[in-house]
Amino acid sequence: MRSLQKDTEKKLSSITRDYKVDFMSDPPLLTVISGKLTTYRCLAKDAVDQFRLIFPNMKFSQTLLTPLPGGDLKNKNFNLFYKQFCNEYSWLPEKIAIRYARNYGSRVSLLLKNMHCIQDLGEDFSHGLYENEVNYLMQYEWAQSSSDILWRRSKLGLYFSKDEIKKLELWISNHSERLVR
Repeated sequence: MRSLQKDTEKKLSSITRDYKVDFMSDPPLLTVISGKLTTYRCLAKDAVDQFRLIFPNMKFSQTLLTPLPGGDLKNKNFNLFYKQFCNEYSWLPEKIAIRYARNYGSRVSLLLKNMHCIQDLGEDFSHGLYENEVNYLMQYEWAQSSSDILWRRSKLGLYFSKDEIKKLELWISNHSERLVR
């Protein structure tokens, strides 16, 4: 839950979404108030660095220097990465290829390991969501439900009908126990 800072504004939309980090050292307590998705890495850096007050040998936060999983692209060049990706996986339909490249970056090689044709991706749940991607999301990105997969990971929730969601949910319930994390 994202709480908002106390403000004299009457309209909720006018209240600042800037975050505030409060730190008490005795006992150690860190409180983060508000924030927004676009500043979460700065917020994480500030929060971690606050702990240096009680752990002086602790390193400074590395979050601003560390790419997100899949973001370690050669020369930080997505266009070059995508061109090489399309050459290596030329059998992927373009719509799926661009979504995979954008969503998974360099981790797409883990997603497509031992895949050589579209049939290797397994069952097609609809709209380009295949069994192999669902397996990957459950195994490596901790997805546990259709909402995790359709809304939080793939962003395909807008396109799925209720029947398609039920089909995915049934598959998840039948296969989730066999996945090793």
